[in-house]
Amino acid sequence: MVTTNFVQNHHLQNSQFFLLPKRQLVTYALYALIPLALLHYLLFNPVATAKKPVVVVVQATDDASVIASSHHEHVKVNAKQLPVPPSDQGDEGFKKNAIAGEVAAAAACDYSDGEWVPDARPPLYNGTSCATIKDGQNCMAHGRPDTGYLHWRWRPRRCDLPAFSPEAFLGWLRGKHLAFVGDSLARNQAESLVCLLASRSTPELVHRDGEENRFRRWAFREHDATVSIFWSPFLVKAAEKAERAGVRHNNVFLDAFDERWMSGLGGLDAVVLSIGHWFLIPGIYHDAGEVVGCHDCAEFNHTETPFFAVFRQAVHRTLAEITRRHL
Repeated sequence: MVTTNFVQNHHLQNSQFFLLPKRQLVTYALYALIPLALLHYLLFNPVATAKKPVVVVVQATDDASVIASSHHEHVKVNAKQLPVPPSDQGDEGFKKNAIAGEVAAAAACDYSDGEWVPDARPPLYNGTSCATIKDGQNCMAHGRPDTGYLHWRWRPRRCDLPAFSPEAFLGWLRGKHLAFVGDSLARNQAESLVCLLASRSTPELVHRDGEENRFRRWAFREHDATVSIFWSPFLVKAAEKAERAGVRHNNVFLDAFDERWMSGLGGLDAVVLSIGHWFLIPGIYHDAGEVVGCHDCAEFNHTETPFFAVFRQAVHRTLAEITRRHL
């Protein structure tokens, strides 16, 4: 199963940010909620245990559409049809309500239509209880005095969103390898999930490649479960910018794939693709040995290419390659 999310980084200081459709702002909620729902569908639904992966792509389009691919078939469904994420009833409790959950999933539910509401329950983790949080991102460790920001939850207007259950999720993840592939959004999602699961089971960092923690893998030995992060901000092959060396553009090769994660695809059971922000950075796009366009490259004599056109190509080609490698 593969899910794709796109959310623009609110720290981005680029005029192109303000040209994006306003409705994409709802992805701040979607990227946190829909991946968990999709992962539940993969890990709980027996259909997902087949050798061939079930591919689901959540795109940040105005109609919040979802493209699902099962083996050779492609169908387009609406995000309202997605099942609910794990509940706090525990593994057995949730199984008893599996049928009710499937019925609820079929009902109309737009997870992006809701609001943040106060939540008095204690969070499953914070900056002092999870070692996975990087020092530079750990507000509490650096003396932030208030904790009110930890006590909020997202409440959809027309459906129930049960609390996340680490026990149930670890049960569904038993014997499986879940990977987050993408940019810093993927990293943040993976770290948050590891912190959530660490509230019930101790993770072991079994692999780390690079000083910037771009490639990491944790094992939950008690549950034979694995969670990984793969840095791949374009999904396809790219030579990233190096501003210290005077290179301010990314070079993106749309006809080649990033084998740093693609080569290990056969050992993954579920993949969450979380990308988007890096496509807003100045870039030159290559295809079949030729430059086919660029973004924010006035100093070059290249055709300005719309951001979403390249984003769409990278996602579609990646999904096609995933399907091809698993046939």
